[in-house]
Formats: sequence, C-alpha cells, structure tokens
Amino acid sequence: MSQTDFSPWSFYETRCAGLANGLEIFRNNWTTDLSPLGVKPFGKAQLLTDSRFDWFLARYGSLLNRNVLELGSLEGAHSILLERNGARNVLGLEANSIHYLKSLVIKEYLGLRHITFMLGDFIQYLHQTRDYYDLTFACGVLYHMTNPAELLQLAAERSDALFLWTVLYDSDALPEHMKPRLSGPVELQAGDLTYQGFRHVYAREAALELNKKVKFTGGMEQYSIWLELQELLRILKHWGYKKIIRPDNVTHNNRHGSNICLLCFK
Repeated sequence: MSQTDFSPWSFYETRCAGLANGLEIFRNNWTTDLSPLGVKPFGKAQLLTDSRFDWFLARYGSLLNRNVLELGSLEGAHSILLERNGARNVLGLEANSIHYLKSLVIKEYLGLRHITFMLGDFIQYLHQTRDYYDLTFACGVLYHMTNPAELLQLAAERSDALFLWTVLYDSDALPEHMKPRLSGPVELQAGDLTYQGFRHVYAREAALELNKKVKFTGGMEQYSIWLELQELLRILKHWGYKKIIRPDNVTHNNRHGSNICLLCFK
C-alpha cells in the first residue's frame, strides 16, 4: 500500500494480518530508526538508543512506579524507553497528527500497556489539567515554543521534576546557515516574569518540503523563541527549581548549534 496511491482499493492490506504491517503504512515517513525493535530501520534518528535518555536516567535514578508526562512524544520512542525502565504510567502528548498515528501503531506493535498517547496542544492541556506528575520529560520541544518560559512555568506547576534537552541561542556557536533565521533579543512575558529570547524563523521551503514527506518536527507556529543558557537557568530558578543538574560543558554537535541536557528538581 502506498500513501500516494488513492484508488479505492489502495488502503487495503492483502498480506496476512500481522502487527508489523502497521509499521509499513508510514514506511517512507518514519523519523525514528526502528531497527532496535528488530524491524526495518525506516527512519534515521537514533531515538531508541538515545544518549540523552541515558544521561537523564543515570542522574534521575529509578523510574519504578513513576507517573511521567512527556511533552512532544513524536513517534513514541522516548515513551517506550520510559515504560521499559519502569514508569507506571506515561502520558505522551503530540500535536502532529501523523506522528501521533505512528505512536499508536508502534504502541500496538510492542504491546505497551503503560503508555497513553493523546493528540493536541500540550500548552492548553497543562493550563486545563489538574493532574500532577512525578516527572515532566521534554526532549526537543522548548526551542520550538513561542513562549518557552510559559511552558517551564506550567511544567513546574504540574510535576516535581523536569528533564529538558534543548537547543540554545549561542551567537559564537551558531552555524552560518542559521544566522539569517535568528534575530533579537526580544522581550517577552510569562506570568510575573519578564525575560529575553531570540526569535527563530523556520526555513519556509525546507519546512514545506518536510511537510510533503510528513516529516516536519518543528513547532506549531512559523517562528519560535530560543533562549541563552544563563537566561534559561534564571527562568528555571524563578519557577522554583532549586536543584539543576547540568553537564560541565554545553555541546555544539547539533545542526542548530549549542544544546544542553538539564535535569531540574523543585
């Protein structure tokens, strides 16, 4: 079955029924390398063997019986790792409908029973929910927000701990191809906090091309706000995070420039 073949019969699967068939519905559009699951790689991102998750787990400790909220769960790879490492309940929130559907397929394929995926805007969810979590897991979402300090405020209100991996604004480490897409600083407001960030505009042609392939993994708006490290740390402390674990050095191995893992406790 091909996603570009729209005859009335193109959506039928003629092979013997099997769980792996579901993975192939999106065979040309996976972001995640699925080979650790014993199937074809499909995507390239090593999210099921992610060193960022290893860094987090080594510092957070046991996830046994923890209730975890994952923001921007993409195709479910990190949710899988959270469940496999003992989390009692994982709620993965994803706004991209195609990524959400892939998450459901992979959940069924693996028989995961401690993960719930929900489709929609997690900022609105955090404003409305009264649920409380042991941990908020936010890998690769903060730098896609138009008001990142608002997200950090809401996470602090709804959980005891926060894991972040995010791209940072660092003018000295910014690749040449990114420089025309960033401007600022600009002043922003979240609650009683005034802070500064840098406006990042998505490359329109690249985003449109990725959307054709159902692979765009950016934010919901055409721009986002990036934070400098010291401003990010100030915001976290403002919202009540008293212990912030960080690497000795910021890494610069991302196509966007600088990035960092942070584990924060209230």
